[in-house]
Amino acid sequence: MKDDFIGVVGRRVQWFFNRRKILSEGGKGGHVSAVISAAHDYVGLGNDQLVRVAVEDYRSVYPEATDEPVHAVVVREKRATFSSTPESERLRPDHHTAAHNLFIAGDWTNTGLPATIESAILSAERCVQLVREWRARQTDS
Repeated sequence: MKDDFIGVVGRRVQWFFNRRKILSEGGKGGHVSAVISAAHDYVGLGNDQLVRVAVEDYRSVYPEATDEPVHAVVVREKRATFSSTPESERLRPDHHTAAHNLFIAGDWTNTGLPATIESAILSAERCVQLVREWRARQTDS
């Protein structure tokens, strides 16, 4: 794998990470991690089937990868991605609070995204903007 990592669209696996390259590990061969997010359709598959899914998707991106995996480990993080409902979405708090100079940031705030790292980043960016606006009002008064 020539890339450090790659996001994949339209496949069963969404991410591939080149762990050997990211961690600057030397040596021969590779160490690739694959991520299937919100894997409701795959949680019932056996480990061998999941490895096969990952290898097939990997080869669809890197067709030159023809070697079979030497070793594979499947890790199931069933609660890694929060799956919300319309009812729980309404409970997500806004960034504003009753205190005029206190703002809330975090993955579970009302960003319009699922409660993921992307949501946390967006939330933090929004709070930075709100703090800047608040500070500008303070200096204008």
